[in-house]
Amino acid sequence: MTVRLVTTIQRWEGLSTDVKPTGDIREGSRFLETDTGILSVYQNDSWTRDWSVPVSTRDYIETSADNRRLIEALTLKIDTLISLKIEEA
Repeated sequence: MTVRLVTTIQRWEGLSTDVKPTGDIREGSRFLETDTGILSVYQNDSWTRDWSVPVSTRDYIETSADNRRLIEALTLKIDTLISLKIEEA
């Protein structure tokens, strides 16, 4: 990985159907899709999905109440499935 300066990060919000900003975007800036909770990061002149942190914990406070409830329900379901799998082992 090449070392790069990340400074004055911009935080953008919009719908998943919106066109993400282009032009003078600073490296490391973030774009949160408020309808899906998906976070993208601006790196090397393009937006890419940020897979470093699960959606359930990423920018949690900024997601809408409906998305938060959906994320909580999915997280609970995943936790339940994981615990069932562990019990089988």
